[in-house]
Amino acid sequence: MSAFLKAGHASGKFAQANTEMRNSEYGIWEGFYVNDCLNNTKFTAYLLIKLMGYIRVIGEGPRYFYWQRELLYSEEDRKIMLLTNTQNHLTDEELFILLNEENKSWTEVNTDRLS
Repeated sequence: MSAFLKAGHASGKFAQANTEMRNSEYGIWEGFYVNDCLNNTKFTAYLLIKLMGYIRVIGEGPRYFYWQRELLYSEEDRKIMLLTNTQNHLTDEELFILLNEENKSWTEVNTDRLS
């Protein structure tokens, strides 16, 4: 879980760096980062998003519901196991956003139990 969150944060930072680099171009420097093939911050952000998906495959297994249940459900709801899901699975991006915004204090303390 910790690696999933770190990859998400890193992807956001690389995307932000790419935007800031492009916004800083002016005058004779306009288009300076068009051929950004050496460090390629845009592609690095993309790869980190894909890494999040891979980490989730390894960490959650085939059901893709464990992290959502453990981190976002109340204690009572976590105990209920159904044969089918009553909600759609969260995407990697949706799960990342919820873990960051709604449960930041919980995940800071308890992510080690999901590793």
